Amino acid sequence: MTTVGHQLDVLVELARRDVRLRYRGSVLGLGWAQLAPLAQLAVMTVVFTRVVPLEIEDYPAFLLVGLLAWQWFAGGMQAATRAIQSGRDLLHRPGFAAELLPPVALASQGLVFLLALPVALVVVVASTGRLPVTALAVPFVAAVQALVLAGPAWLLATAQVRSRDVAQLVSVAMVPLFYATPVLYSSDHVPDTLRAVTNLNPMAHLLEAYRDALVGGRWPSPVLLVLAALGVAGAVAGRAVCRRALPTLVDRL
Repeated sequence: MTTVGHQLDVLVELARRDVRLRYRGSVLGLGWAQLAPLAQLAVMTVVFTRVVPLEIEDYPAFLLVGLLAWQWFAGGMQAATRAIQSGRDLLHRPGFAAELLPPVALASQGLVFLLALPVALVVVVASTGRLPVTALAVPFVAAVQALVLAGPAWLLATAQVRSRDVAQLVSVAMVPLFYATPVLYSSDHVPDTLRAVTNLNPMAHLLEAYRDALVGGRWPSPVLLVLAALGVAGAVAGRAVCRRALPTLVDRL
């Protein structure tokens, strides 16, 4: 029986391999993880400060922090949904814990987030003139985000093997979710009539926590503790469902 430590080692190594393969052969290599969000930041900053001004203080830092966290969420969920289907060759390897595949997809996107984080710190300093001590809370916020994503990742990966439409639905759902989540705008812009909906969106709270820590100089809200508890419960349930279904999924791959 494999130990938890061994499974963590396998997860980290597979995630690192996935990131290396993603950028292998390119001229800039891992630099693309930093250049891509900067290009997106440049365009959106012009749009939302010049064309359609949102009048948000320190908008470049505000926007980039939100974009990076969102890209981890969107990229991670889409990759995790296809993880078991794409990793079917690994399912036949003796001793391999197939339920690791969805978390590997999330961890891979998490590593891309970490690679781009130094750029966000530079933008924060350039935009606000400081890096607040509350930036120390970022690892905790990232850990909560990983927990929140884990349960849905296991469930969606399991469902995708049963129905190939799931990945397409997830991809389509990301478009309205992007605009329904305060990535480009502040949660203060959300009308009171829709505030209850925003409050039910975990990513809205996570984005606010990242921005509080990095841009606002405030410690994240205790709401994160509730999200962490819900994330743990969701992860335990999602993993249990995935493990129970795995023996029946092999024949569908």
